[in-house]
Amino acid sequence: MEGTVIKQEYDWFDKYNLSVSNIAKHLGLSVPKTRAYMFEIDVWSDPEMYGEKRINSICFKRYTKKALDALKKITAQMTIEKVWEKHKNAVMGKR
Repeated sequence: MEGTVIKQEYDWFDKYNLSVSNIAKHLGLSVPKTRAYMFEIDVWSDPEMYGEKRINSICFKRYTKKALDALKKITAQMTIEKVWEKHKNAVMGKR
């Protein structure tokens, strides 16, 4: 059929399938140290890495495999000590 568009069903949770604790486990780090690396690469500014979805009063904050891959890369490039010193206040909510 010419000119036909087939719309594929899209499940948001299939793309944004990782929580911060899932990512921390993959990296072998604590959640706060994982978040320090997230601040380093500003994962929240890239919609291909991070998304939020609200269902009624619940807000889901989820990450993609692209975020996990970027975090694996940065953990190989920078020590946790350096990243933690730079971002610990933001991680602990003390900007």
